[in-house]
Amino acid sequence: MKHLHVRRFQSITFVAVICLSSSGCMHLASTLGLVPKKPEISLADFQVKSASLSQIEVEVVLNVLNQDSKQLQIDSLNFDLLLSETTLGSGHAAEKIALKANAAQKVQIPISLQTKEILGVAMDLINGKAKDKARIRGSASISTWAGVIPVPFDREIGK
Repeated sequence: MKHLHVRRFQSITFVAVICLSSSGCMHLASTLGLVPKKPEISLADFQVKSASLSQIEVEVVLNVLNQDSKQLQIDSLNFDLLLSETTLGSGHAAEKIALKANAAQKVQIPISLQTKEILGVAMDLINGKAKDKARIRGSASISTWAGVIPVPFDREIGK
């Protein structure tokens, strides 16, 4: 009889783990406080550091808002800067990022923008072939006791 209870507990535990790791149940688990709330990531600022004929070195400043009551850690963060759906440059955080509970913080990431791509988009804008829509698109991964939670983001810049 004891073996039956152990077997039942294992089955319930297995179903709970599968449910928590699926995306549909992840929202419910987050609402119940079983897994952390996903942080919000947006572009705060950028500064040109240097420029040459082939590329422009830029420091991108992201605003990362931890909406959870516990400290979180971002293990990886990757993004693309786009203008009129053309990728101007890509960036990634070189180190893990600790996020304080219920707080926003700035994260600075250097990237290289390709002058050729920027000039191509500028010409398309001048000729009316492209729309003036800048975006930051990417994803971050945070580690939790329930596993790694992906945090995709896609924000129009200036809105």
